[in-house]
Amino acid sequence: MRSYKGCWIPLAVLGLVSLAVMPARSEAEQNPFPSLVSFLEEYVGTPFRTVGRVKEVGEGRLLIEKGAVPMKVGEWLCISKEDPERSPALKAPAAWVVLETLFPETALVRVADVPSAPLSPGDRVVTPPPPRIHVRGDALRPGAAPFFEGLVQELLEKGYYLDMNADGGAGSAAQRHDLKLGLMQGEGTLICRLSTVEGDRVIFYRTAQSQPHGAAVYPVGAQGAPQGTAMSRSSAGDSPAEASGPSFQHSKPARSLELFRLDDPASRVAGCRPEPGGATLFACLGERDLILYRAESGVLETVSRLPYPQTAIIPLHLHACDLDGDGGDELLLTLTLPVMTLDKQDNRLSSMVVTYRDGTLKPAAEGLPFYLRVIQDAAGRQVALAQKEGDFRQYDGPIFRVEWDEASSAPKITEPYAPAAGVYSLYQFNLVPGAEDRVIILEKDGNLHGYILPEERPAAFGENGVGGYKVTSYPLKLEEDIFIGGFDRRAHDEVYTARRFEMQKGFDGQMFTISKGRRGMLSSFTEKIVAGRRDYDQLVAVKWLGERIQQTWESDRYEKDLIDFTFLKDPGRILILFRDADGYALEAVN
Repeated sequence: MRSYKGCWIPLAVLGLVSLAVMPARSEAEQNPFPSLVSFLEEYVGTPFRTVGRVKEVGEGRLLIEKGAVPMKVGEWLCISKEDPERSPALKAPAAWVVLETLFPETALVRVADVPSAPLSPGDRVVTPPPPRIHVRGDALRPGAAPFFEGLVQELLEKGYYLDMNADGGAGSAAQRHDLKLGLMQGEGTLICRLSTVEGDRVIFYRTAQSQPHGAAVYPVGAQGAPQGTAMSRSSAGDSPAEASGPSFQHSKPARSLELFRLDDPASRVAGCRPEPGGATLFACLGERDLILYRAESGVLETVSRLPYPQTAIIPLHLHACDLDGDGGDELLLTLTLPVMTLDKQDNRLSSMVVTYRDGTLKPAAEGLPFYLRVIQDAAGRQVALAQKEGDFRQYDGPIFRVEWDEASSAPKITEPYAPAAGVYSLYQFNLVPGAEDRVIILEKDGNLHGYILPEERPAAFGENGVGGYKVTSYPLKLEEDIFIGGFDRRAHDEVYTARRFEMQKGFDGQMFTISKGRRGMLSSFTEKIVAGRRDYDQLVAVKWLGERIQQTWESDRYEKDLIDFTFLKDPGRILILFRDADGYALEAVN
């Protein structure tokens, strides 16, 4: 179906795309992503089905009475004014809405644009017409198009409207519920990424192994797929990373015998050398205080503690770097305090910078209204960063550099950090060594993408996601209350801290993070009974290779909840913070 002059008219002919007329599909033209077709059939569903009626009209939101047709949070729907003489399929919608919350008998939808007619109780809520699929990427490039020919043919045979304009701008204007299909070819790998046009929300992601045209194509991990050989380093033109330092990419680390049980729960760990030329220690964010530890002869010793300024503080992040240039590390603590703002639950950042002097942890700065982070830049130098929280956004505004002010003997926020211009969150990015114009972004949903700067052009996609990370949450007020029905309303969201995402120049420029497969303390039981569900966490490393963000190393599999990790300034050693049935512990791996 397509839209024409505000009305939806069934298409009688599907020959609107140049690839519509094709020879019969041969083995060479098989579909490398058959699961995409079945996913679309379920996702798109039947158009113009009535899913409910408007029950109450609010400010920007509607409460609807559900019908018999099942609905999904996040799906687009249309409001159709009641008209006994015309079907909803033959008239323009009065408004587009998106489903926000489901209740047993009702659902809450958000009105996405200015209605073309006043909305009122009794209006019909219907499923939208089939979306157009805007195809982008290597499927439009002659050299790579044959790899995706089978997929394109099958989508056309199923009746989907494909917009395959190479420049992305000559086709019909995108509608709110349209989809964007990115098809990419890397080194022996095909990538399929389906996302919404509105908000660019990824809803389908798969990779497949590619062979020369005429050979078989297999989804990654499928039975019968050819076994890959050991990964070889890409040429300098393909890989922006420099070939320097040790690399983990060909072997797993051996577990050491160093395991330390913690008496106090902890949410973050950071290796540090707080005294110039001193020993390597490690700090932990406890529930009520910052704790500095030393490990000697297999025994964990508490060196110093520093209580948080207020007992209600929620600890979020912990990093270490030499801010003042004296050879010893300062500790950067991101902390927040739950507050009430106009009867709404909210939070106020109250971060700290801590030094270690005369055997004691001491605050150098308190009450900083910033998130804090330390990264390695493309040359391997440590850079301290800061970013503010928005009134209704978890992260807001530019990412700034943090430097030491000699006059006040305290940290100061300086100019915006140019390599991070346009990045949403200071915790989600890393710079690529040897390529100043490239940045890797770890999205909230666990997907990895590579971008070319400054135009922010996507140029690489991750082979695998790293799962959802939900460890520490805190309240953030909503701009508008969400009315659930009657007198019930929701005035705040629970937002989660980001996982650590760390580039290490000394380890071949690899970027390390936690890959989450578990869903909490009961996952070892509940996830094993669900087919295909991964019930372990891992520490993994990735690199930008060609057109892919490729996993280059992985730790052993942990059937326990990995929370954080740190490098101990000792080549090859990583300290992992985890939680299991016995509590919290630290384990060093080689």
